[in-house]
Amino acid sequence: MNEIIEAAKKNDCDSLEREIAKGGGVDQRDESGRTALHWAVQEGRCGIVSRLLEAGATVDATDSEGITPLALAIGENRIGVVDALIEGGADVDLIIPAFANGTVLHLACSWGQLKMVRRIVDASDRSINLCDDDKMTPLAFAFEAKAPRVVHFLLVRGAIPKRSELQSTMGGNRVRIR
Repeated sequence: MNEIIEAAKKNDCDSLEREIAKGGGVDQRDESGRTALHWAVQEGRCGIVSRLLEAGATVDATDSEGITPLALAIGENRIGVVDALIEGGADVDLIIPAFANGTVLHLACSWGQLKMVRRIVDASDRSINLCDDDKMTPLAFAFEAKAPRVVHFLLVRGAIPKRSELQSTMGGNRVRIR
């Protein structure tokens, strides 16, 4: 059992500090390949996330399924944790094999999470027109999620729609750019 992982899961700051002081490896992994940072993210432990990053945790560590802490934070809809990870240097343009070689922007758009999409694009807009293995862009995912505010935001920030995306009706809603 890894004491740092257990401390992260339980939000036990005192145990975490003791283990870090003893030189406990902050990037040790459990049986699923997750680090303490993955567990702190999943549990929404923003303070633990920040402390692990300060102690040198690898911000873009992937678990056995190729999931990064940032992808996990987006999946758990933890905006404060997303902010901490991006501030800690998380690569928002990292290709994630588990998401058909898309990025976290594809993931956030697939769930219509406007706040997440804003944070990601503000950090970097390089993947705004990137296609995943299924030839889907973040904009296509926003259309599928029927998220007109996300679609509008992406278009304003430079997303270039493909013909199939322009033909999408989004449940009868039209997207207008002002």
